Amino acid sequence: MGEFVETALSFPAVIFSFLLVVVVGYWALVLLGGAGLDVLDADDATGAGHDIGPLGVLGLGGVPATVAFSLLIALAWFGSLAGTVLLGSPPWGTRAVLLVVALAGAWLVTRLLVLPLRRVFAVHRAPSRNDFVGRMCVIRTGRVGADFGQAEARASDGSSAVIQVRQLQWPGHALRDGLGVEPASRGGNGPEPSAARDPSAHPGDSRGRHEGVLRAGDTALIFDYDADGEFFWVTPYDAELDPDAPTK
Repeated sequence: MGEFVETALSFPAVIFSFLLVVVVGYWALVLLGGAGLDVLDADDATGAGHDIGPLGVLGLGGVPATVAFSLLIALAWFGSLAGTVLLGSPPWGTRAVLLVVALAGAWLVTRLLVLPLRRVFAVHRAPSRNDFVGRMCVIRTGRVGADFGQAEARASDGSSAVIQVRQLQWPGHALRDGLGVEPASRGGNGPEPSAARDPSAHPGDSRGRHEGVLRAGDTALIFDYDADGEFFWVTPYDAELDPDAPTK
């Protein structure tokens, strides 16, 4: 027993012996409920997990920092202790090399152990309505305006949902049944009867509807979410203009 204590308090094992005492004390507090696993992790409100920071660069991310450091310290302590015993009473130069070897070996084994542990400590972000932003949707109402519209969108898990959507109106026009009609404030008496009866008579719109007016069955791109109004902003989507669309 005396030889074990002497070796544990000799260089290089002594460096990790004191750190190991801290590790054991910390896990004792965890078992008693006095400490949490994430005391060394930065406050990450985005839910990105434990893959950022120095541990991520070293390949030890994906688990709480306390778990990674505990494994690293325990393995380095064991490696330096075992190396000192196997080498007898090595000189200081050999002990310095042993320190480097113990750290390298501990890092390698810790990295291997972290791989399966990442599944245990994986951070699952709660679903959000913002997940629909950037996705396609199919219009399910006769029209979509700045105050009305519904569409069907699919989530990443394949499930579909009917969402409230809105589209910005063209300046100076009101969207009525998909037709561009001059507001009454301009002429004083509202739209001319000929323009209301014959969409093709509307100036600047020979097809009877504005470019970009969304109707039932059209595909639209969700580009923003309004949290106050609880609806999504959409815009017409043209697959021919999509650079990522598969070529025929």
